[in-house]
Amino acid sequence: MSYQDYEAADFAAEASFQAWVQRTDDAAARFWEQWAAAHPEKREALREAQWMVRSFRFHATEVDPAEMDAVKAAIDGVLDAEDRKKNRRFPVRRLIIGATATAAAIAAFLVMRVPAPAAEMLTLSTTFGETTTVTLQDGTEVWLNANSSIRYPSAFNGKDIRTVSLQGEAYFKVKHAPQGLHPRFVVHTDMTDVEVTGTAFNVYHRHDSAAIALLEGSVTASGRKMKPGDLLQQSALGISLTQAPAGGFTAWMEKRVVIREGTLATVALRMEDLYGKRVRFKRTGMETLPFTGSAPMDQPELLLKAVCTVHGLKMREEKDFIILE
Repeated sequence: MSYQDYEAADFAAEASFQAWVQRTDDAAARFWEQWAAAHPEKREALREAQWMVRSFRFHATEVDPAEMDAVKAAIDGVLDAEDRKKNRRFPVRRLIIGATATAAAIAAFLVMRVPAPAAEMLTLSTTFGETTTVTLQDGTEVWLNANSSIRYPSAFNGKDIRTVSLQGEAYFKVKHAPQGLHPRFVVHTDMTDVEVTGTAFNVYHRHDSAAIALLEGSVTASGRKMKPGDLLQQSALGISLTQAPAGGFTAWMEKRVVIREGTLATVALRMEDLYGKRVRFKRTGMETLPFTGSAPMDQPELLLKAVCTVHGLKMREEKDFIILE
């Protein structure tokens, strides 16, 4: 069956997909990141599959022969007669936990041995023009930019990699090796996973592009190790690793909107992302005009006035749009 025909459970049961999510195979990571970028229609299925892998903790587990017999009996309970015959022809000594019907039977058996209720998943979101902060259970501090959301557990399991999911933009100051918890911390976005131990960095993910700016420590993103001052950008065009402009990616934490060496298209994108205001250009080519400037975050109109002053434009509102002409 082609990957294009896969559902979430099929992806989650794929060994190379598990290796990508768990960051244990660089080749698998490169393949799945490229495949995901080429198949945006599968984004929801991939996201669900990633959570399956992390929730079930896919791994190979040695099983006692007597316990294997009990597991086989549990599996047979969800198979028809013909499949039961096939199942008996495969004496397996190792068990792969997966998000399929048989895996559900296995999980039901194993949960009796390891009663560990899953932590409640929480979601924190901001509206247009709003920022907020949250301290996670492990002591990690998160600053959330406008029109963004973060999904995280109410408590981390000591055996599992600390993992959160981000849509939008956030700044993280990760708690280094908290007692009793896994030392690794992963920020998941649809484009890439950022893996850290203890460090400070900014993650941006919007419009099928991602950017990671590292301030302190070290992180690994898209198979590349970063050092302080690095900026990794990823889109359908590929991946680049350059030097981040000073303060350019964290100015929003100081309640400022800053655009350095951008264009009017950059301004329009920022206005829509942070304030939900859509900008239209009256003439073709205006969006490519250069612009560098900043404004207080609670006064976005100053940014637009600066654009008009620099390029001799006029601004007016028309229904749900801001027209520059």
